[in-house]
Amino acid sequence: MCCRVDAERGVHAAPVGALVGVVKQERELTEAERESAGALGVNCLRFVQGQGIRVLGARTLSTDPDWAELSVRRLVNYARASLEQGTRWAAFDTNSAQLRALMRQSTTTFLKGLWRQGALPGRSAAEAFEVVCDDTNNTREDTARGRVNLDVGLAVVRPAEFVTFRVQHDIGNRIS
Repeated sequence: MCCRVDAERGVHAAPVGALVGVVKQERELTEAERESAGALGVNCLRFVQGQGIRVLGARTLSTDPDWAELSVRRLVNYARASLEQGTRWAAFDTNSAQLRALMRQSTTTFLKGLWRQGALPGRSAAEAFEVVCDDTNNTREDTARGRVNLDVGLAVVRPAEFVTFRVQHDIGNRIS
C-alpha cells in the first residue's frame, strides 16, 4: 500500500485505500471494534461494497500527536534521510559561512520541490518550511569540533507549525 501510494501521490500522502488482490477477510470488524482499535492507533481493514477491501486509517502507535499520522512520520523520515544523503558532501569541506550558505541553498531547493508537489502545506515556502544553517546553530565550538549543523522545520500538517529535526555532519571525515 505504501509503495503504491508513494508512486501515485507521493510519500506525503496517507497510505489508505483499496488493497489490490485482496478478495476476502477472515471476518469483518464491527463499528465498535474498529473505533476501539482506531483509538489505539491500529489501522483496520473494511469491506466497502463496490470498492473492495480497504485500509481505513494510516496512524502510528505513537502517543505524541505530532507523530500519530503515518504520512507525517514517513514524510519527515524521507526528508531527513534525503537531506542527510544530499548534504553528505559537506563533510569534505571546511565549516565556513560559504559552506553554510551552500547547505541552506541546496536544502531550500529540495524543500521547495516538496512544497510545490503539495507535500508541505502553506501559501508560501516560508509557511511550509524553515532552514537554519548559520552562526546561530553553528557555534565556534561546533566549528572547532569539525561539525556543521543544519536545522530544518517542516509544516507537515498545518502551515507555519513546524516539526523540526537536525542534520549534522562531522567535517573532515574523508573516506579512505
